Amino acid sequence: MDLDFNICELYITAILGVEAPSTNYFGKELQIYLSDSVSPYRLFLDNPTFYHIIDHLMDVYLVSQKVTVRLFGNEIHSIPHLKFTEEEKRVQAMEASYYVFKNETDMVKHSWQAYPGYTDEKKTKFWKRWLSKQMRRLDFYGFDPYYLYQQKLYDFWKHHEPNLDSFLNQIVEIRELDRSKIKENLGFKIK
Repeated sequence: MDLDFNICELYITAILGVEAPSTNYFGKELQIYLSDSVSPYRLFLDNPTFYHIIDHLMDVYLVSQKVTVRLFGNEIHSIPHLKFTEEEKRVQAMEASYYVFKNETDMVKHSWQAYPGYTDEKKTKFWKRWLSKQMRRLDFYGFDPYYLYQQKLYDFWKHHEPNLDSFLNQIVEIRELDRSKIKENLGFKIK
């Protein structure tokens, strides 16, 4: 993903917690005020490194040091010097994605309670939209988008959709996804 990021070294002037409605895509966010702006930068809970970033920001804030942040617009994307192994990234991606799906984030017109009443066509659109969106978010944060396909998430989805494999197969075809990467991350081939 080729995006225009801005790397800055600034002081933190305030960290505020915001509880957003569960129907908001980003779910929850923190607002971070940096010394270059009167408007806050946002750090979203769907960021796989959210907890690492906030730990670092708090440490820096408490000792009144500058922090180096990678920004995209008004969103805190990452802390450049925080490095993670691929296994750590896999776990972080799964936990963030699990949060998104479990808490119905971005399901403005959908909910797990209403889902059983959907037609097969509407279910296909549902899976196509939410899987594609979460894969794009993982890619945006620098994670392998195929990390979305992990056992814990698969089990959660399967709980809500017993015929999940049929819908996943349709999405794989529609989006031309790499079946071998899905199998590698899940540990098995979808049927």
